[in-house]
Amino acid sequence: MGIRTKIAESNVELDACYKLRHKVFADIEGSYKKQADGRIIDRFDAFTNSVTFFASDEDNVVGTIRLTLQDNCVGIPADDFFDFTPFLKGEVGTVANVGQLVVDPNSRGQLRITNGLFMLMYYWAYDKNVTHVVAPFNPALTKSMQRIGFVKAGEIVKSAHYDLDIQPMVLNLHEIRESFINFVAQQDIFNFMEPYCREYYRAGEVIITKGEMGEDAYFIVDGTVTVQLGAAKQENQDIELCRGEVFGELALLVDVPRTAGIVAKSDVALIVLSRRQFLGCIKNNPENAQFILQTLGKRLAKAISDDQA
Repeated sequence: MGIRTKIAESNVELDACYKLRHKVFADIEGSYKKQADGRIIDRFDAFTNSVTFFASDEDNVVGTIRLTLQDNCVGIPADDFFDFTPFLKGEVGTVANVGQLVVDPNSRGQLRITNGLFMLMYYWAYDKNVTHVVAPFNPALTKSMQRIGFVKAGEIVKSAHYDLDIQPMVLNLHEIRESFINFVAQQDIFNFMEPYCREYYRAGEVIITKGEMGEDAYFIVDGTVTVQLGAAKQENQDIELCRGEVFGELALLVDVPRTAGIVAKSDVALIVLSRRQFLGCIKNNPENAQFILQTLGKRLAKAISDDQA
């Protein structure tokens, strides 16, 4: 069972994120006051400079995080906790605040959830020319945040507003060398990336089942997948695809059942491209669809050649 990370766009997706915040922060941890409607929402959720990312396990939201771009009029949520200004090193451009990080207790221990949320956040921030991300984290998360690039901005302080201990931390995006960003830049597929969607699978997990319907294609960011062509999964008919390759691209053009099963041979990270995104890209920037169309043409040519052999 894979994990999908994307931007919360619909009211249903946002509502699920607000409810997960309440479940963890109010019902379980008690760090927030319980609300009658079972949701935790603050004023920054209504601002256009805030974006909420979430991770889902099929139909269930299992993690969420919010990024807020600095606004000279309203500031950022971190202003309520700490003055980060002295800790912003190097060239300072747009500053963003990450917060409201929540993972469902039943899904904790799955690093692909938090890593996936942060990697998607990195890419979105990178695309918006953010140079620094600041965060008032729970001190218990300090080591985990250091592993993904954050550094301490001073010692633990007490938040008078929430009566909580916090560890101020800063991430300098200039120092991030994340394979996802490098991959996207190399493949020149920025125009495919709205609304920024990525999936993660463990080795052995099924990504696509042969015969099912689908509307998405997948770019392999990291890892290797096995394409199972045979009806009985005959190994001599299987092929492997690795980083930089794409599969499922036929679904972008026509409504036909999947022609092969796809299984993760190793842990894999994927960029997801929907049919809606692809058709919009063809309409607005036809030259950017060339990579997909070339791949599809090569696959069809090979299939014809194999049939004639």
